[in-house]
Amino acid sequence: MTAISRKWPQRFPLRVLLGFIQMTVQKTRKWNMRKNWYQYMLGCAVVLCLAAFAGCTQAGKSLQGFSATSYVSSVRPALSIQAVNMPLKVRAQGFGTLYRPSMTGVSVSVYSAVYATSPKEPVAIVTHAKLPTHKRWIWSTVYPRPASVHEATEQVGPLAMTAFTYLVPCITDPFAGVAGEETAEGQQSYWIARHFAAPANFRYDKISLEYREPAPKEMTSLSSGIPYGMTEWLAGFEERARKAFAITEPQGSASDLAGADMGSVRWRYMNDAWLGDVMERYDRDRRF
Repeated sequence: MTAISRKWPQRFPLRVLLGFIQMTVQKTRKWNMRKNWYQYMLGCAVVLCLAAFAGCTQAGKSLQGFSATSYVSSVRPALSIQAVNMPLKVRAQGFGTLYRPSMTGVSVSVYSAVYATSPKEPVAIVTHAKLPTHKRWIWSTVYPRPASVHEATEQVGPLAMTAFTYLVPCITDPFAGVAGEETAEGQQSYWIARHFAAPANFRYDKISLEYREPAPKEMTSLSSGIPYGMTEWLAGFEERARKAFAITEPQGSASDLAGADMGSVRWRYMNDAWLGDVMERYDRDRRF
């Protein structure tokens, strides 16, 4: 026991020193590996954050315009819309005004594409209305026009849209005369229309599609119901309206998009009656 005790103190410092050195080297290597791993992960996180920020910034700058015979928009969801087998007659860009939410009015940026050949042929209208995103208003639920019939939710391409059928009031129609029809002051209606509408882009945008045909002479009002003998004709009209628009994903680049001018749209009538209602956006950060 004494011999062992004498030998052990002689060997103990060397063993401890070698063990400490080995342990220090291993820990140093592990630390460097961890440090490099942390740096690598931190760099990846920074790159991903920058990419996401750039993507959000680019997404926030939505693009609208016309490509050939289609209206193209990059809002959520990105869409390319055109009428089927109908020529593009008018592409317009202007402003509408909503008077119901406030006495001063809310300005709305509006893009419109009108497809038509003559007053005796069908007309298709594409409208994209954009509310200012920094304001407190968003588009509310789509409500049918007065004296409209056959309200339903219908799938048009990728969009679930509220649809209804109504007689277009010629006097306050923003698109009156675009197809070449007469717009006499005493004329109450000329077109029967199937209207489709749906909010988009977190309700800051609204997509509206409308298919029109010359109204039969027997159809002067829908307020008391469908005129006698017109039920089958109206069903066929609404079926043609469902097939009047083609909605696909946009193709090409933003540089391919062309702008538009005021066109022949009667912008003074581009208001609540056509665009619909808005509601106040809930903001939990606003206390008063």
